[in-house]
Amino acid sequence: MICKTILAALLAATAIAAIATPPASTPLTEAEQWAVVRRVNSVAAYETYLRRFPDGAHHDEAVEAFYRLQGRPVLYAPPPPPGPFAPPGPPARPLPDDACVTLLIERPDSREARAYLAARRDNRPSELRRFIAQHPGGACRPNMARLLAARDARRLQIRPIPGLGPLPPHRLTRQLLENDDYPAAAIRNNESGTVTAAWEVAEDGAAESCRIIRPSGSAALDEATCAAVARRMVYDPARDAAGNPIRANDRLTVVWRMPPDEPPPAPPAE
Repeated sequence: MICKTILAALLAATAIAAIATPPASTPLTEAEQWAVVRRVNSVAAYETYLRRFPDGAHHDEAVEAFYRLQGRPVLYAPPPPPGPFAPPGPPARPLPDDACVTLLIERPDSREARAYLAARRDNRPSELRRFIAQHPGGACRPNMARLLAARDARRLQIRPIPGLGPLPPHRLTRQLLENDDYPAAAIRNNESGTVTAAWEVAEDGAAESCRIIRPSGSAALDEATCAAVARRMVYDPARDAAGNPIRANDRLTVVWRMPPDEPPPAPPAE
């Protein structure tokens, strides 16, 4: 029955991001990044390592150096210091009674709804500002203004770290998809598939300009993939050789799989 399929699909959605491809930019191992951090030997450099590798092989050494360089004693190994742009990053989805949510549910084909979703998928500040200018009294304007303010604040917090580089971008997001991300249209049509998306990682660590480079065969699944990337993917940004935050690229392959209508039979008792 379709209701059983829908329920099973939603419960299984946390596991559908099954395959992740390597970053499109040149990857560096933890050991290679640690060597750069040790060479720079600054508070900001050790903080960057701890943010990128909170359970890394050099955690205790990095914590000790982080406090030693500030002249502070280390009596125990505390958790990594919070970074200025640590997860979860962009604001969460608006509350269900939000006017923007109402618009997206009740009038998804309206000009404002389509423009809002397009701007959120692109996620560039220029597109967010364009939406605000074009819909000054719109239901979704407050949501977009909050998102833009968060991006502006994070951009101001990210400063050059002299000598810390070159470094690739580092994903801080641990879970891309949530239970309700499987599109209702895909569930109704019993659609599954594998989709590969690519995007830019901005200087503030946000994902921008998501595009599908290998479609799944389902427009709904492709759209849901990029929507999740723009909404939740957050990074410690890439840095050039001088330690300046720079733009980079990343990509991800997601497997969307509908569960069977009926659960498999239990194995026979031994």
